[in-house]
Amino acid sequence: MLKVLKYFLVALLIAAIGAYIYMAARLNERDRKDIVCNEISIVIQNDDECDFIRKEDIAEYITEKYGECAGRKISEIDCGELENILSGIDAIKGCECYTDRSGKLNIEVYQREPVLRIVNREGKGWYSDANGYLFPVYGSHVPRIMAVTGDIPDSDEWMSGLVELNGFISSDPYWKNMIVQMDIEGNGDIVLIPQDGRMKIIFGKLGNTKDKFYRIKRFYDSVLPVSEGKYSEISVKYRDQIVCKKTK
Repeated sequence: MLKVLKYFLVALLIAAIGAYIYMAARLNERDRKDIVCNEISIVIQNDDECDFIRKEDIAEYITEKYGECAGRKISEIDCGELENILSGIDAIKGCECYTDRSGKLNIEVYQREPVLRIVNREGKGWYSDANGYLFPVYGSHVPRIMAVTGDIPDSDEWMSGLVELNGFISSDPYWKNMIVQMDIEGNGDIVLIPQDGRMKIIFGKLGNTKDKFYRIKRFYDSVLPVSEGKYSEISVKYRDQIVCKKTK
């Protein structure tokens, strides 16, 4: 008898809790219908890693594509649609939108981190992230990253190799401070442009990266100090060679 009573009381307690949750949810839903959006909070989760997209850019894009959110009832704001709209920006890797009982619309954005800025001969520009994903230039801010110019091949494999080359340069403080641009010539050769711009370095095709930079470093350590201004170009495109071109 006591066992049956125990089960009955437990069932009654569970039913009471369920009823409370249901009623609270209904009251919460009813209350939310009258809450007006009085604030829009935009958080860019990885803005400490790259200052690429600005909050102002996102706010303007939402107003243009969705309309004003401030002043609307939060029950009328379609957060799913807002997420779809923002996901349409290639520079955004992911986003989440939600409202709360205070009337705040919360927008959290994770931006793609560009590692290369690419500009072809026609002046068309776009960015590449560390995975080789290409996306258009967007927003008002231009990040300080490696510039790639010239005859850009339409090849995912080539782009992946270029990102890998840039990763090698960026991981070494010496080369990162020295090399600021890569120019792609019509024959596919990659030309490295040092920060001072006084001499071109013909890297050649992708590949054999460590050996080529070893030879470039040898030139800078051994030859350049005793031949300042003598050469306008060096080439390491051929295996085991450093070919120097004199300044005219």
